[in-house]
Amino acid sequence: MKAFAKILSVALAIQFTLAAGEKGTGDTLVSRAFTVTSNTDSLIARAFTVTSNTDSLVARAFTVTSNTDSLVSRAFTAVNCEEGAGGLCADCNSNDIPDECELDCGADGGPCDIAGCGMSDDCNSNGIPDDCDIDPMDPDGNEQVSDDCNENAIPDECDPDCDDDGIPDECEIAGCTGEPECSDCNGNGVPDECDPDCDQDGNPDECEISECAGAPECDDCNGNGIPDECDLDPLDPDGDGEVSGDCNENGIPDECDIADCPPGDAFCGDCNVNEIPDGCDVDPLDPDGNGQVSLDLDLDGVPDECVEWDGESKENDLWSTAVNWEDDVVPGVVDPATLESVVIAGAGANVILDVNADIDSLLLDSDTSLHVTDGDLLVLDPTDTFEGNVLVRGDLQIGDGHSISAAGEVTIGPGGICHAEDPNDLLLNATLEAGSITVQGGSLEQGGGGSLILSGLMGAVVQGDLHMQTSDEDDDKGCDAPPDLNITDSAELNVQGDLILTGRACVRHDSSMAVLLQGDFDNFSTDPDIFEWFDVEGSGELQMNGTIQTIEAAGEDRGPWPIGLEDNFALKTLTLDAGTIVEVVDTFDNQQDGVIACDEALYVGTLNVGPGAVLLTDGCRVYYNELINEGAVPDLGIHVLEIGGSIPADLNCNGKVDAFDLALLLGSWAPCPKPCTPGSPPDTCPAHSSGDPTEACPADLSGDCDVEAFDLAILLGSWGPAPQ
Repeated sequence: MKAFAKILSVALAIQFTLAAGEKGTGDTLVSRAFTVTSNTDSLIARAFTVTSNTDSLVARAFTVTSNTDSLVSRAFTAVNCEEGAGGLCADCNSNDIPDECELDCGADGGPCDIAGCGMSDDCNSNGIPDDCDIDPMDPDGNEQVSDDCNENAIPDECDPDCDDDGIPDECEIAGCTGEPECSDCNGNGVPDECDPDCDQDGNPDECEISECAGAPECDDCNGNGIPDECDLDPLDPDGDGEVSGDCNENGIPDECDIADCPPGDAFCGDCNVNEIPDGCDVDPLDPDGNGQVSLDLDLDGVPDECVEWDGESKENDLWSTAVNWEDDVVPGVVDPATLESVVIAGAGANVILDVNADIDSLLLDSDTSLHVTDGDLLVLDPTDTFEGNVLVRGDLQIGDGHSISAAGEVTIGPGGICHAEDPNDLLLNATLEAGSITVQGGSLEQGGGGSLILSGLMGAVVQGDLHMQTSDEDDDKGCDAPPDLNITDSAELNVQGDLILTGRACVRHDSSMAVLLQGDFDNFSTDPDIFEWFDVEGSGELQMNGTIQTIEAAGEDRGPWPIGLEDNFALKTLTLDAGTIVEVVDTFDNQQDGVIACDEALYVGTLNVGPGAVLLTDGCRVYYNELINEGAVPDLGIHVLEIGGSIPADLNCNGKVDAFDLALLLGSWAPCPKPCTPGSPPDTCPAHSSGDPTEACPADLSGDCDVEAFDLAILLGSWGPAPQ
């Protein structure tokens, strides 16, 4: 047999023997051949059936042996079933597995704990396998046949149908003849009538923006996916709860005027970082309507509270040197009661904070740097005239034992970076505190995206949200352009609001300390390749320590297999603090497949549920390697499943050993290609993920460099779903 390159016919005489006390005539019910035949290169595996001389039988568990060598030992029970019987006798697709068992294996050792159990779906929960539901011959006999317009083996009633008209979105789009309501202009698999359309013109926002030729009404200058005209509408038609200002009434949101402002243009600049163009700040008519007008006694168009670094000292770059500042006044030190907005601009400006300074706001422009090394910086306005904001477009460094505290928002813009003064000092203890932090993406031309890098013993405390905000200009070049959050060594991040990741956010967490999160983890990322929270050296821990929180299931649902942990938004450790209630949700289409309905999953290495904590899934899947459960996991064993090792005999990596694997093994029946080293085969499925039976000779299950009868015996002995 070893000499054959192809096997044309294999017949195994298999005898089914009842255990003592079971129904049947004598000990032997039937002797039937299991035959696999080949027509040229294509193998066809034909399933066997079990019958008695009189009544039809359903095999629950019987013993399988050959006439010569023992191939497998399996415990089965056979029962007589009359025609039309239901329950464990119903077998609508005649595959010798009761319908009830096809859907659920039940308890270990129970009547449904048989080969092939639990492998069918029942999306409409009618107790009938989906393949029978859509069979026009109505094999289940319920006189109801479900349509399957897209031939995806799923009843139409289970497919996404955004307008609830009974026609799956995919079929509605395929059958569309150009009507706006059923077209799919953005190719996201959702009819246009269901996509966001803030101005209700029948053209989805995404398509309106992509087709726009720069007109203000359809442009999207801030890259938030909403046409500018909707951003400016005081009625907030997009419903995001935010309305952009347009103080100069030019049809462009103020934040875009500021972002695109040419250097030196006082009218559209924002020296005090209050998100209002300076020209509107100094206008006595208060066009921005905030009830505050900045003084401009020298009529230069720049609010007088803004103090700019001019670096006129030829001796040093110290903050405390008066001649280094416009008007020779040191900001935040001479008269702390009169706070100033500090602007460090001009290519090459290099400022060293050598004193404690209390200021209104800080604008650190491109190609500049600020070293907080001999003093602390407090960005806070006690009169609430401004926002206490920090905008970093340059290089902001914090030295050992020093801190930057901002009452408002710290924005790290494209090309900006906030990090330690000495990133190689593993004992460096520096602190960044902020009301909120936004790290923006950018392009390579802008110097890449913004970066927040926490190293050594650094700590960052965010009283509100931490938002990794992707720009529509992000370059697809690893972590060079997207917003970058890097937590390493023993640094600690404490977010008291939400942690929000959008688009191509680059995140690496390999600190020995956990990320503390009191709000929701809104992972709206679309690139798992630059999300490193599992394959890291540190703890990789996310510690949920709020009250009621949510966490996004963002990974591709690859089942309870180790491959689900690879480049799939996996977390190394997820901890629910005592008393915390965390719900796993799927509100965003991270996989960009047009489906948002718990088709994505959350993979974690260690799942730690503290005392009194509760993990809810709402039908979404959670897969774990290790579970430490001192709280409550209601869906444990149902939607919360342990990751099991795969089995070598699963040659096509579909989670079970079946006829397809048998065909692959028989198709590679021959000595393994040289060179081949005898030994045990890999015990993980990814080794066979290509599905090529000649690659590394995966069908050599016995490890003797030959695919033959021993390997066939191993495969048959592994028949059925992989253990969970």
